[in-house]
Amino acid sequence: MMDEWDYAALSHSIDTFVCAFTQPHALSPLGSARALADSARALSAHVTRKKNRAPPIAEASPHVTRKKSRAPPISEARIENDAENKDKTRYQRRVLDRVLAGGAFHMPPKRRSLVPSLREKNLETERRAIVLLMKSYAAQRSWRLHNNLAHVRNAGLPPLDFTATSATLPRWLTDALQSLELHARVIDYWPADGMSSWLVEYLRRVGFVVNYDARWLQEVDACPYVAARAVCDLHAAGSVWSVVDVSRAADHEWVFAGNLALGRRVAEWHHGAFLNNADVETLVRGFHQRDNGADDVHDWLPRPCAIAMDEFFKVLTTDLQQAVGGAVLPLRLRVVNTDRNGQAGRHWFTVAYTVGMPARGATRRVRVGAGRKK
Repeated sequence: MMDEWDYAALSHSIDTFVCAFTQPHALSPLGSARALADSARALSAHVTRKKNRAPPIAEASPHVTRKKSRAPPISEARIENDAENKDKTRYQRRVLDRVLAGGAFHMPPKRRSLVPSLREKNLETERRAIVLLMKSYAAQRSWRLHNNLAHVRNAGLPPLDFTATSATLPRWLTDALQSLELHARVIDYWPADGMSSWLVEYLRRVGFVVNYDARWLQEVDACPYVAARAVCDLHAAGSVWSVVDVSRAADHEWVFAGNLALGRRVAEWHHGAFLNNADVETLVRGFHQRDNGADDVHDWLPRPCAIAMDEFFKVLTTDLQQAVGGAVLPLRLRVVNTDRNGQAGRHWFTVAYTVGMPARGATRRVRVGAGRKK
C-alpha cells in the first residue's frame, strides 16, 4: 500500500511532468527544463522503490498454517523404479545436479518398454526355478512310491490294493508267526474314507492282533492334532498302550495348543488346518514337551514319524524282517496319511504296533491269512 506522502509526491511529479509537455508557455525555459528533470527523477525513484519494496506481511490467522517455500523432495523409490535408465548412479547424479542448480525436476511418465525390466526378469527366473523344483519333487515322490511298493512286493507280502481280500504269506513270515507276538492299535476318530479300516484288515491278514478305535469324535480339519496327541498318550501309557483310553485327543484344547506350537497367527489359533509331515512331528514334540517339560521326543519316537501309506508298509516290512532275524524292537508309533507318495494328502490317523517274542509262560495264538486260527 502507498502512504499519503508518497501519493502526494507522485501526484505532484505527474502534474509537473504533464504541464512541462503540454503547457511549456506557462513556465520559463529554465523552469520548464528543471521541472521536467525533477519530475522524471521523482518518477524513476518511485518505480525503483516500489520494485524493491518487500511484499506486505498479512496478519497470521490461528487457523491457517503458512507453507514453507521449498521444493518437494525427490522420492528415492521413484528414481529406483525407473526401468529405462540402465546406469542408476549416473541417473541419480544428474537428478542431484538439476536440484542443486535450482531447476525443477519432473519424473517422466512411465512407458511400457519392449525390453522387460530387471524385476520382471527376476520374477520369470523364480517362476522357472519353482517349476523345476516342483518337477523334481514330483519325480522324487514317484520314485519313493515305486521303491516302497517294490520293497513290499519283493518281501512277498500281500499287494497294497483293495482287491486282495486274501493272499498267501511268505514262508519266512509263516514260520516265524509261531514265535512272534504281533499287536497293533489303529486310532481314527474321523474314518470317512475307509482307509484306516482297510489297513486294519491288512494287518490282520499278516498276523497282527489289532485293536481298532474308530469313533467319530474329532472336529473338522483336526486330524493331525488328534493323531499327534494320541501318539503322546500311547507313549505315556507304557505297557497298557493297546487298551488305554486316548479319546481326550479329540478335545478342542489340543487344536489351540498345537497352533501355539506351530507358531500360527492369532486368528488361526482355534481352527484346524491341513498340515504336512514336518508340522505333525512338530505337534508331537510340542505336546510331549508340554506334558513332561523336556524335549527328548527323539529318544523314543522313530524318524520319520508322519509318513504316507506306502512308506508305512515299507517300514512295517522292514520291522517284520528285523524281528524275524532276532532283533528286539520297541513300541512303534506312527502318524499315517491315507494318501500315498505323490498325492496331496487327505487324512492323518495313528498306528501303533509291536513285533517281538512272547513273554515266558504266555500262550500264543498264531494268526495266518485272513484271520484264521491255527
